Amino acid sequence: TGMDIRAVEDPSTVQEWKQFRYDLITDIVNRLAADVQAEGKEITAAVFPGPNSVAKRIVRQEWDKWNLDAFYPMHYNDFYLEKPEWIGAVTEEGVTAIEDRVPLYSGLFICPKPEKKGDEKDPENHGLLPEELATAIRASMDNGATGICLFTPERMTDAHWEAFAKA
Repeated sequence: TGMDIRAVEDPSTVQEWKQFRYDLITDIVNRLAADVQAEGKEITAAVFPGPNSVAKRIVRQEWDKWNLDAFYPMHYNDFYLEKPEWIGAVTEEGVTAIEDRVPLYSGLFICPKPEKKGDEKDPENHGLLPEELATAIRASMDNGATGICLFTPERMTDAHWEAFAKA
């Protein structure tokens, strides 16, 4: 950028610095994508939601500029203290950002022990309850997702699979 970022009191407030960091990550991803695709393979990524609402802000992923073959945004609503309906908004944001040029599969985070979710302090043990799964799937599909993916399928209980089949 031509600036000495060490001289800036709060670099996070300097848009040029943020864009410089976004561009570094995007350049790396797109170089990898070109190499992989040149070999006749597809390349995808599990990304943070957004890209604008979460991914850019938290992890500097400006993934709508990545030349990948598909995206799997991790729509972990519990991590952001949101209800399953929130998944629809971030799905729509992602689909709009990539302009439907490649598939977007809404990544749903499954609660491994639904009966203990309220007692768990660690969000890694949270996730969608069986009764929330249909809402999350519908919110994804109604807002443009090509499909959904499960993070991670081994966390699915019998009740989850029943709800999944109905959805």
